[in-house]
Amino acid sequence: MATISRNTQRRRLIATFTAALLLTGCHAFSQHDLSSFSITLARTACEGTCPVYEVTIRGDGRVEYAGQNQVDIPGRQKAQVQAASLAPLLRIIDNIHFFGMRDKYFETCTDLPTAILSVHLDGKSKQVSNYYGDCEHQTSGPQVGLARFAEAIDSVAGTARWIHCDEACIQELLRTGFDINAQGPDGATALLLAARKGAPGKVRRLLATGAAVDLRDAQGTTPLMEAIIRNHPDIAHELVANGADVNAKDKKGFAVLAMTVDPGMRRLLLKAGAK
Repeated sequence: MATISRNTQRRRLIATFTAALLLTGCHAFSQHDLSSFSITLARTACEGTCPVYEVTIRGDGRVEYAGQNQVDIPGRQKAQVQAASLAPLLRIIDNIHFFGMRDKYFETCTDLPTAILSVHLDGKSKQVSNYYGDCEHQTSGPQVGLARFAEAIDSVAGTARWIHCDEACIQELLRTGFDINAQGPDGATALLLAARKGAPGKVRRLLATGAAVDLRDAQGTTPLMEAIIRNHPDIAHELVANGADVNAKDKKGFAVLAMTVDPGMRRLLLKAGAK
């Protein structure tokens, strides 16, 4: 019989925990003033590819997201959830005694991400930092409770749609509305990241719905440069066909044509007028 991984067990435990709270949270609203209520989850970098972002859920159901690094949708995005979905979060705040917790918790491991949770509720404010990756195999305690709280915030906010977003996800975001040209702190856009990762379907979908073909990141890199450097010819063809500037230069002064020695890529660029 296959062995269930610890991460799988942890996800199932969190899902069970959250489901139970949904069933018991019907009285949460009557106990709290939601007029100034907000919860913010900020996830930091790790030694690896941990997504870095911040998401806030407000008492009226507004969701505000800011993707920073290792996410498919960077920059600021907005969404709306049903106010009733806040009930499990309020229940967790009470159950883990959030306002009585220490300001910081950590495991004795290295290179883990930190989840920073901030709550404003009933005139009180509290921020708790949780440096946690289950390396000590804890099964209970404040760090486990905070990790479950963070997972529940992600679930209610729907952050998965911005962190890992394939072509079908892009289509759904376009249907519900999102800022297609939003830029992260490094200037990257969803189109630039799709070109970098070699996702032609996403590139086509984004271009067809208004993505700016030449929007640069902080280094002056364009989506076409990413496609050229990383040798994604199908994406390079798509970008050129949609009017990408084949003579663009990055902040170091390097032109697109100088970024490749591949004969096919060079022919594509020269045919489009690259110098």
